[in-house]
Amino acid sequence: MAQPPLWICALLTFSIVTARADEPAKPVRSEPSFIATLTDQTRVEGKLGAIQLDPSGTGTLTIVGEAPRTVSLLELVKVTQKEPVSTSVPPGAPLLVLPGRDHLLARIGAADATSLEVAPLWAPDLSVRVPLDRPLGVIFNPPADRKVLSDLTQALRDPKRAGETLWLGNGDRKEGSFLGLDGERLQFDSGAGLVAIDRSTVTALGFDPALAQYPDLQGPYLELLFADGSRLGASACRLDGPRLVFKTRFDAELAVPLSSLVSATVLNGSVSYLADRVPDAAQFVPYLDRHPMLYGHDQTWDGYPLRLGGISYERGLGTLPRTLLAYRLEPTDRRFQALIGQDSRAGELGSLVFRVLVDRKEVYVSPPMSRRDTPIPIDLDVTGGRLLILITEFGERGDVQDSGDWADARMIRGGSGSR
Repeated sequence: MAQPPLWICALLTFSIVTARADEPAKPVRSEPSFIATLTDQTRVEGKLGAIQLDPSGTGTLTIVGEAPRTVSLLELVKVTQKEPVSTSVPPGAPLLVLPGRDHLLARIGAADATSLEVAPLWAPDLSVRVPLDRPLGVIFNPPADRKVLSDLTQALRDPKRAGETLWLGNGDRKEGSFLGLDGERLQFDSGAGLVAIDRSTVTALGFDPALAQYPDLQGPYLELLFADGSRLGASACRLDGPRLVFKTRFDAELAVPLSSLVSATVLNGSVSYLADRVPDAAQFVPYLDRHPMLYGHDQTWDGYPLRLGGISYERGLGTLPRTLLAYRLEPTDRRFQALIGQDSRAGELGSLVFRVLVDRKEVYVSPPMSRRDTPIPIDLDVTGGRLLILITEFGERGDVQDSGDWADARMIRGGSGSR
């Protein structure tokens, strides 16, 4: 391949039994099928026969397809429900924001000085207590606009935010001390004395991020994504009939129907996602000097969910052309994998090219890609390399209407080996 420019180098069943004789049989959805993606890019399809993960980080997954297959979590990238499942957040559903990437759609009950009562949307009759040193905040009345909601969530996660913060529906923001919560009112002291505020007027409450104590799971664990949009890390889990039972990072044991499980991603195993790393170098050369340096971690460059071919992706990088992101490779990094293409929000005229370099040598270049093109999976050997460089380049029309996605951009890790 040509040397790059110099700037680059820097069980379906039917309801026959229960149907009345004068009614036609109606189809009933069976327990869902899943697709397991392994680190070697092998895909295994079938029903979930077993999931076993214990707190030590030891775990296996069994898929029952043409023949049962059991794999270690160290061989697994993720498991995804075969039939597309919408993960849109129900309008107006309160959101419990937790450290890392965790969040829970839930009915919010009362709170005292030590814990908060919540009921997951998928189990409204189940009430659990969440210690107040676990969450970063609560969004009581989420904004309808997804971008505004994303920005608010990021504000709650901001480690530089000091103390406790109240966002009100009229746009006001108050700093102070949270003192309690009941079914109707929130108790807050902003320095002018204790006030009781109607919950319906509160957009969000942020707890002091410096006091958050959230377990950092060392061994392989599962990040679970649910149909209502909730996302939780599971330190232990097992199958119980048609339900997945799991232990959350805030110490509660929950159960969810398998039909509501969209995906389970293995973390701290043999996979490292680039969106969880800070680039060692980043460069942006705008076409007409109209944009600052912008790229998205697990979102598009302008803050929207990643979507390729109409399918949403929880992890990845969102970029504009011409963007260069460089990552120092670890000794255990073996392969770079991603799904690349124009985001579904890109315009009809958008056209861009994806390039990958290892130690300044080009190892992959895509054709010019528009929103109409099928996303391309890439799987590249980086063994022995020292630097991985990802480039989103201009296509056929400068940067007009472009929005590039490196969905599921990840490193597959192996043994310690030497370079």
